[in-house]
Amino acid sequence: LFDLTSNTKNVPLVEYTVPAPERLVIGFAASTGLVTPYTNVIKNLRITTLYAAESEEDIFDNHRRGPATIKILENDKAWQKVGSDMELDQAHIDPTTVRLWASETARSAVGDYECEVPGQGKWIYDPTTEELIFFPVKGFTGTAKIMYDVKGKAPEYDNEKYRSSLATVMVTIGDNQPS
Repeated sequence: LFDLTSNTKNVPLVEYTVPAPERLVIGFAASTGLVTPYTNVIKNLRITTLYAAESEEDIFDNHRRGPATIKILENDKAWQKVGSDMELDQAHIDPTTVRLWASETARSAVGDYECEVPGQGKWIYDPTTEELIFFPVKGFTGTAKIMYDVKGKAPEYDNEKYRSSLATVMVTIGDNQPS
């Protein structure tokens, strides 16, 4: 098993001479034999392009009253070629490429940094501070969620095919009543 997390500073750059297929099909097979009739489930599977930016979940628990501010890019990384090696680092993220997703099918355009989720509140991202601010609607308590993706800023890795998979931002509002 190849583990990229153990040595990300010296990952070899591989040039493939075989053209990429137009469609990628992946199959999974599993069996429980005749012992049980249960269905096998695969969860939390991310499939991305090699050297795509990597975005991670951001969780803000037990927030009370008013806006919640989250620095969403602090735990994200992107690739850049350094000499003959590839380097994965937070400094290679392009904060202006953040796209907000209210659901897996509803996203903002690049450069549109606002998203309103009915019944929860409004999310606003500021690329200069790299902060995402959640403004809950009056009286909202519970967990508000939004997703985002991002790209790197190094040439070639700033292409759309190197955009990260979706990462979820969750803010749990415990008390949203005025004092």
